[in-house]
Amino acid sequence: MFPRNVVPKTNLGRVLAKEVVSPINVPSHDNSAMDGYAVRNDDLGAGER
Repeated sequence: MFPRNVVPKTNLGRVLAKEVVSPINVPSHDNSAMDGYAVRNDDLGAGER
C-alpha cells in the first residue's frame, strides 16, 4: 500500500505501518501536569475503582 492522505474520521480501524515523528516539539517544554491517562468510571468493572 502506498502512502496516502486520508480524512481523520475515515481512519477508524486503521493501523499505522510506520512511526509518525513530528518535525517540531509540541509543547516545546516538559508539561507533566498534562501527561497521563483518562479513564471513564463506567468503563471500569467492580473492584477496579
